[in-house]
This record gives sequence, structure tokens and C-alpha cells, in this order.
Amino acid sequence: MNCFEFQHEMNRQPATLSAAAEAHLQHCASCRRRLREQRASDARLLEALQVTPPPGLAEQILLRQRLQPARQRWPGLVAAGIALVLLAGAWLHRATMSDDALASTMAAHVLGEPALFEQHRPPDSELVAASIASIGGEIKKRLPLALATPCDVPGGDGAHLVFETTAGRTVMTTMPNHGGTSPAIDDDAVVSVVYRAPRGVYSLVARNSTAIKLTREMLNTRVEWHI
Repeated sequence: MNCFEFQHEMNRQPATLSAAAEAHLQHCASCRRRLREQRASDARLLEALQVTPPPGLAEQILLRQRLQPARQRWPGLVAAGIALVLLAGAWLHRATMSDDALASTMAAHVLGEPALFEQHRPPDSELVAASIASIGGEIKKRLPLALATPCDVPGGDGAHLVFETTAGRTVMTTMPNHGGTSPAIDDDAVVSVVYRAPRGVYSLVARNSTAIKLTREMLNTRVEWHI
């Protein structure tokens, strides 16, 4: 089992893991940390949901709605509906986690490896060329990389390629033979985007959208994609 497979299983059932997941934890500090954080978050959510409402609260709400004119009832009903949807969403998020959440999975995976944003080591040119070729690309001009490391991903051997840009580092992860895509993640902490390639997909994860844009432009001008 690799980190991606573990992440998917943890999102479905963090309380009870399979033997393969437990074995993966024995040699993966990053996944152990994510599991601890997930279980702590679940415990806090469960504790918050165990608040006992005051006696008669439901009856009071219904009575108040009946006493209000019809035009004034809608805001209260809408607010109650939104609260229910948010509560259900908190519980259903993990159950529906799939390739549709690949961008968020990649963001968590990359942020769980802080060395990708800190270390600087001359990249292995053969690893870089092979990782780009594995998703259908051919390097035509040298890529400004600070680091390149192998990464075990679904569908084959991938790699982390760490780009240096004027807006900060961007971590590209190649995923050969992978067909999943997902909506981009863009918040104050991280930006994560998944792009299709001729023979798979690749993700770009950075601290800001400008770094993503600059890296994407470099890939489009320095790599020839064999469609």
C-alpha cells in the first residue's frame, strides 16, 4: 500500500484500518501524523455533536414558525436547512472521498513532506526525464528544478519535481496511467491543481497561484507533449 491508497482508506474509515494500512503505518511517519490529526479532528467533532439541546427546543422552534406570517417563515427554514446540510456534509465528506478529491489529496500529501519546500539538491537528470516521459512528455529545454525525488503513486512510479520560481516553489507530482481529475484547491495555505497529460496526470502544489501559473508556463514552453 502506498500513501495515496492509505489516504483514501483513512478518509473512509479512520477508526478501523486494514492490515495493509497498519503495515504501511509502520514505515511512514507522514501518514502516521495525518492519521493522528484526523482522529483528533473526528473526536472534537463528535464531542461537539454530543451537546444535549434544552428540553422543548424543537417544539419552541415549530411554534414560533407557526406564529410567524408565511413570508417571514422562509429565512428561518432556510437557515435550519443550511445547518442540516453543513452537518451532513461534515460526516459525508470522507465517505465520498475519491478521485474527485485528487487535488486535496495531493495538497495534503505534499504539505506532509516539508523537505520538498526546504531542501535543495541537484536533481537526477535521468529521473527527471523518465518522470516527464512517463506521462507523455519530452523535455526540450532544461527545467529549473531544486529537487527531484521518486514517489510511489497509483498506476506506476511517479516523482516529485520541485520547481524554483520567482513566486516560490512549486511541487509537480507525476502520476502515469492515472485518469482522475478534480476541482482545484485554492486557499490561504495552499494551491493545488491537477492537469491531464497524454499518458496520465500531474499535480502542481504551491503556496500561491502565481507560482502555479509560472510553472505551468514553463512546462508548456520547455516540454513537448506527445498527444
